[in-house]
Amino acid sequence: MNGPTVFISYSHQDETWKDQLVRQLKVLELEGAFGVWDDRKIAAGEGWHAEIEAAMGRARAAVLLISADFLISDFIRGTEVPSLLQRRAKDGLRIIPLIVRPCPWRRVPWLSEIQGRPTDARPLAAGGPVQIEKDLSDLAEEIADLLSEPSRRDKGLQPRVLTLGTEG
Repeated sequence: MNGPTVFISYSHQDETWKDQLVRQLKVLELEGAFGVWDDRKIAAGEGWHAEIEAAMGRARAAVLLISADFLISDFIRGTEVPSLLQRRAKDGLRIIPLIVRPCPWRRVPWLSEIQGRPTDARPLAAGGPVQIEKDLSDLAEEIADLLSEPSRRDKGLQPRVLTLGTEG
């Protein structure tokens, strides 16, 4: 895939949530809207840290699957999040927090400043199966729309900082 890449950051304890998200994104990946990358694409024998760094560097959007396990991961907090936030500030990388399970994310300063999904910051786990599929399908379409637009940097605009739970 030569188009934009969507980087998925998640705790392995949330792998089932990641798989559900990737299934929805894959529909649009097959249509050429974007490529999807998560760490399960790292082949045997490859340097996993270098592969993750390279994938973050290529990404035009990053979806963060937010849960307590995500927020306590040393690797995510110490490596992935700082790199992604730096790319957001420098290059306008779209970071999309996806609240998968209840956790005190509102008390995490860097996270509480970024508009997330599902709408109204309702955790995915709070919905039934059909609602979860709808939320993930809506997110896949929103990402396709965001990546098909010229970037805010290309328009000379700075990335917006919004608070989770507000529309913007």
